[in-house]
Amino acid sequence: MSCATCARRVEQAIGKLEGIVNVSVNFATEKATIDYDPQKVRVSLIRETIEKAGYKVLENNPSHDDKQKEIKILWIKFIVSAVFAIPLLYIAMAPMMKLPEIINHADYPLLIALVELALLFPLFLSDINFIQLVFIPL
Repeated sequence: MSCATCARRVEQAIGKLEGIVNVSVNFATEKATIDYDPQKVRVSLIRETIEKAGYKVLENNPSHDDKQKEIKILWIKFIVSAVFAIPLLYIAMAPMMKLPEIINHADYPLLIALVELALLFPLFLSDINFIQLVFIPL
């Protein structure tokens, strides 16, 4: 589902079935809550209706452990990014903000550039998926 209109389309398609009491599709979570009379409509018919509307029905919901694992991975990426971004920011911005410089930019421009590049490389690697999403369409 890519928009609220998609959610509404699924709601309307399911709502037309006989035996549907209430249907609510949440675009953000990509989940549908359906109240129905099992004597009038089967789950397989609801599934077919959703697929005819152009959407895929996911049988397995991610477990709590999978979500916890994903959260842990995101925290690790955040910490790695912060560890490399904070020194990079300080080295790049210290001369402009009149902060004490670790190495004088005017005396060692190549060294500063190489250090900044070395600090930038792990930032790119920490979220390569995001970078691929940004640069592939270009």
